Amino acid sequence: MFKLLPVLLAIPLLSACTMRPLHYNMSGSVVDSPISLNKNLPNIVVTDFEYKPHRNITQYATSVIGCPFCDPDGGRQQLVFAQPINQIIQAETESALTEIMLRDKDSTCKLSAQIQFVGMVQSFSAMTHRVDATYTLKSGDATYFIKRVVGEYTPGTFELQRDVKMWARPVRDSMRQLVADRAFNQVIDERCRSI
Repeated sequence: MFKLLPVLLAIPLLSACTMRPLHYNMSGSVVDSPISLNKNLPNIVVTDFEYKPHRNITQYATSVIGCPFCDPDGGRQQLVFAQPINQIIQAETESALTEIMLRDKDSTCKLSAQIQFVGMVQSFSAMTHRVDATYTLKSGDATYFIKRVVGEYTPGTFELQRDVKMWARPVRDSMRQLVADRAFNQVIDERCRSI
């Protein structure tokens, strides 16, 4: 029995290594409360998202922190996706902003981001989805606004993550915080609305 123990312990590790990457559904929308805004944004281009995770995390993987065997700095890989994480978060950002942008009103600005963390934060009571990113608003070569925002979403106990859209709600939380920032709106009005 004791000779079989190392083999039995190795089976879950080997099966985890051979698991196929998850395919993230980057189309479609999430049924959620609308992002509130006093006036709609012009058509800002969302571009150049970069993923800068812990050195142990690939461009296709998310992190996990807070569990007994997790690294406290987010250096342990959790989920691996078929698409790069920066593309997933950029697509969810575009989707979230679509409902508050006026497509017929062009903008002179672009929104980019450096993503520091995408992953799960485990606590005793829940597993929270977190997206931590620094957003930059530019017009041409000039940078007018930079803000780091942590978006979070904690699913209910029996809530299923259908079609793997798990990063939509933390990104929407990020966008809610971003568009609620008075300085962000001031830059939009002064620098981004084309005449």
